[in-house]
Amino acid sequence: MALGEPGAVGAPTDVAVIVVCHNYGRFLTEAIHSVLVQTRPPAEVLVVDDASTDDTPAVVAQFAPRGVRYERVDVRDVHRARAAGLAATRASVVCFLDADDILPPDYLEAGVPLLDNPAVGIVYSDVERFGDQTGRIEYPAEPGNRIHQENFVHAGSLVRRTALELSRVFEVECPAQVNDDWFLWRRIVPFGWRLAKSSAEYRYRKHAASKLAQMNAAEVPYFERAALALEQVTLAIPLSGRTEFWPRMAKFLEHQTWPHDQTRLLLVDTSQSAEFGRTVRQWLATCDYPGL
Repeated sequence: MALGEPGAVGAPTDVAVIVVCHNYGRFLTEAIHSVLVQTRPPAEVLVVDDASTDDTPAVVAQFAPRGVRYERVDVRDVHRARAAGLAATRASVVCFLDADDILPPDYLEAGVPLLDNPAVGIVYSDVERFGDQTGRIEYPAEPGNRIHQENFVHAGSLVRRTALELSRVFEVECPAQVNDDWFLWRRIVPFGWRLAKSSAEYRYRKHAASKLAQMNAAEVPYFERAALALEQVTLAIPLSGRTEFWPRMAKFLEHQTWPHDQTRLLLVDTSQSAEFGRTVRQWLATCDYPGL
């Protein structure tokens, strides 16, 4: 089967499936085949081989006559390997397929039309697990802002190239002990892009060698998985002029452990007390919070 002809660059119809692989040659044939039998063929299929030492190059070479491209990188990092794949493709919609997962045949046909809504930046779906563990995982149809608390958008979701580029997500380094795809989506949504749910079911392989399985085994805490140390937070504090309590508040602000250079401090003084206002302003003049 030949790859689909791309539409005009920028139109939400042409799809690049970018398969990121590191020593998953044993799974790769199945992953690529699932892309090539799509009822709505992609415009581009690219395998990004991140420093594999197994038979990954030979596996990809078998599919070269069918339009599957190969790119070798040595970054040893899923986030940067995805960035390399994005840079090497042109399509306006991207699917980052992990090499150990599979797309159902109707995956692109079901998901791409949801991007006809120009406000939608990401199309996700429910997940069907296979491998060491089986069973369906259902995700919310109306997610709201839940993506900031928990990850329900799998790695192989469809994402608009414009959303990736405008969020500049690949200009930010993803820490090692972080859920890479969650890191990706949480930096796109704040730019106003909406999420839409497809009727297709992504097929997610459960096995002990996956990064998520290793993170679970190591019991990596939520703070690290979510890369919360990189988040900007706002502390909005109303002040009514109770002078006797201000020293305790100032002490809390000085010693709270969220990085001060990643904290926006908003103090709202409603006291109408000139003396209290001067006390607060004097503290602000010497504190280490930025932008005050």
